Amino acid sequence: TEPFKNLLALPGASIDVRFGPDLPIELTEAIDRIGAGLVNKVALRFERAFWDDAQFIFSAEDNTRFPLFFNQNVFQPKGNVLVNYGLGNFAEIVDTRPIAELEAELLMRLKEIYGTSAIDPIGSVASSWRSDPYAQCSYSFAKPSTSVEHFKRFETVLGRRVAFAGEHTSAENRATVHGAFMSGVRAIDALVDLAQ
Repeated sequence: TEPFKNLLALPGASIDVRFGPDLPIELTEAIDRIGAGLVNKVALRFERAFWDDAQFIFSAEDNTRFPLFFNQNVFQPKGNVLVNYGLGNFAEIVDTRPIAELEAELLMRLKEIYGTSAIDPIGSVASSWRSDPYAQCSYSFAKPSTSVEHFKRFETVLGRRVAFAGEHTSAENRATVHGAFMSGVRAIDALVDLAQ
């Protein structure tokens, strides 16, 4: 096949990545065995903090709709940002809901906890990993049929030209930002070594 034929689909559609020649069977098997999950986050910024200094503020008992706020002031004092997570099936809903609706629901949760002390946010942003044609998910995970070896298979360089990076290629640090970063460093180092 022609290299990189059909590399990108139409704008707004899912990205259809194809390799020519095809990937080795051990890599396609690893791709099939590694799971792809979804978590979406909504961040609210406030003029001032009206909450206590706890790192986590639990906002729901059912764990399905925005179960906890993550207090960013713990790491960035005076940032006045709370981040909440859309998990499980609700992550799919968060992915497509307008930011105004998400903001309103989160503010309602905060008012249930803090009453009239809760103030309106001055800014908000939400992730939409499933809708992003370049991502389509937010993290990898090990299915029951996944082994550490499946993640390690992406540490090799194909044909002295193609190196893989991303948290899903890190056996030790999968599903993390630092895993993605370190895998990029690993891939670059491998290609530089081959070029020398």
